[in-house]
Amino acid sequence: MTFAYEKSTVAHDPANPRSIVQRIRRDLALFLLDHLEYLQRFDKVKIYYDNGQALVTKALHDAVEYALSKEATIYRDASPQRYRLSQVADYLCTVELEAIKYRHSEETATDQLFFGSRRAFERNILKQARRHLLN
Repeated sequence: MTFAYEKSTVAHDPANPRSIVQRIRRDLALFLLDHLEYLQRFDKVKIYYDNGQALVTKALHDAVEYALSKEATIYRDASPQRYRLSQVADYLCTVELEAIKYRHSEETATDQLFFGSRRAFERNILKQARRHLLN
């Protein structure tokens, strides 16, 4: 699952930068709770994140600790060089970002060269990527 937040649509209070953290935490916690039965089938849930953004790190930890047992979670550094799954996650996030860019007609010449037209991108890449979402 990917989560995307556009600055123009997220209720962001410049005086309170934690408002975005609250939104991410809520969305992630709801997702985890919606899929709790599936996640409980595992002895441990590993969470890979590169701690790249402090606000995202805070939201991630808060949501996971709210929705899942601390004993059932393990945090791991998601170095793309070491973990193939983090490379896949990075690719899926890139695909979702491109979908947003195409939707707003903000794709670059490089995007079009790499992914093709909007129609080709949606049919050949986006559709395939979204088939693997946890619904």
